[in-house]
Amino acid sequence: MKSFKEISEEVTAAQLKDVEKFADRLLNKFDIDIEFTRHFADRLNDPRNKPAITAQELAAIFKKMADNKGKRIKKYGNKEAILKDIQSDLNLPVVINWKNGEFEVVNKTIMRKKGFKSPDPVVKYEEVAATSTANVVGTGSDVADWKKPKRKPLTRHYIEIMGKRKRQTK
Repeated sequence: MKSFKEISEEVTAAQLKDVEKFADRLLNKFDIDIEFTRHFADRLNDPRNKPAITAQELAAIFKKMADNKGKRIKKYGNKEAILKDIQSDLNLPVVINWKNGEFEVVNKTIMRKKGFKSPDPVVKYEEVAATSTANVVGTGSDVADWKKPKRKPLTRHYIEIMGKRKRQTK
């Protein structure tokens, strides 16, 4: 018998359907349709995936695809490929079909494995690098960062020309 913790970690069919709807809405503007096979749902909750795969991890992969605007997927039209999430070691073998003016990505299976090998091309997704917010006002966690940087006031010795301060000459 499974413990309560094991039962609560499994991704249910309803959650998987919600992830599919989420991915479809997210990638629809890039003409990409996401589908899951029955084997995908079975393998998603397989005990060999340690730690267990969550619906949030699946959603994160599709967010990374959307951040890339689906460009990497579209390179492999009418082929098989492996979607690989570097941070979570998730591997999703997929079939990419060009149908009715859109790319249909059929997720065949899923597994968490570091050294996954396949003859199919690998499409890697990494965490999107955050833009530097060092000089942006109001983005730091410290309230002091939210204040506008102080500039020296213009004096009779300095004038501003095209956004730059210049020393006045006599």
